[in-house]
Amino acid sequence: MGWLIYIRLMGHTAGTLLELFWMVAILGYRRQRNFERVFFSLCVALFLFYSGSLLALNSHLYYPQPPAALNEFAIGIITLGLCLLPAVLLHLHVEYAETRGLLRSKRWKLAVLLVFYAACVHLAVQRIPLLYQDPHFDFLVPGRSLGPGFAIALAAALAWSAGWEGRFAVAAPDKPQRYFHWTLLAFFVLSFLAVTGLHFAPIRVEARTAEAVATAFSFLPILPFTVLIYLVQRHNFFADRAAEESAVRNFCHVPGVALPEPGAQARYVAGAGAAS
Repeated sequence: MGWLIYIRLMGHTAGTLLELFWMVAILGYRRQRNFERVFFSLCVALFLFYSGSLLALNSHLYYPQPPAALNEFAIGIITLGLCLLPAVLLHLHVEYAETRGLLRSKRWKLAVLLVFYAACVHLAVQRIPLLYQDPHFDFLVPGRSLGPGFAIALAAALAWSAGWEGRFAVAAPDKPQRYFHWTLLAFFVLSFLAVTGLHFAPIRVEARTAEAVATAFSFLPILPFTVLIYLVQRHNFFADRAAEESAVRNFCHVPGVALPEPGAQARYVAGAGAAS
């Protein structure tokens, strides 16, 4: 499947550069909340996966037999990124729900996150040393090398994320955000089906089919991260609504300043978000 190699090469390159862009953008964001910090962690996890996969693919293209140290380094960063992914993905949705006032119980949040992070740390500590000793790491479908525990954790995180996206879509304040959350809902449902099909299918999936599905699945995050750039630039998607509303109220109560005309408050909020 020679064509698949070049598709993977382009996709992993695009994914690596896109996650790097978001990491730099978040570091330059002046008002970082917990949500931005967790989003940065998600970008790091995906960056490790894409860059490690790109490194492994290039090493297999340029070396008849890739050096052992290079292979081990690629395996380490791919595995670390994948092990972080379920917990960070769930954490991101919980933090976003809290910023939107949809999360009521802090204890429930801490308990769920503790379980997922503990499972992911245990998986990384247990599997990474074993993978260094296994000469047959599956770079095409790396989740298989991590075992069923990883597949269960990722499927649970994807299902949970899909449920949150449905709630975010219903509570979205405008059409662009509503459409984005519905799109993410479809994305997480497709991802959940891909994970369950690859790891829990009752019938054995052919190697070529599994490789094609795994390649398509690994490239799915590129679409929402790309659309998110447009939403941030045009609709101030990551705006801190509470802070902006407070700024508007303070502006309206400055002595000697008349109350803004109808519709001016919305324009001021948009301007404050654009300036940030």
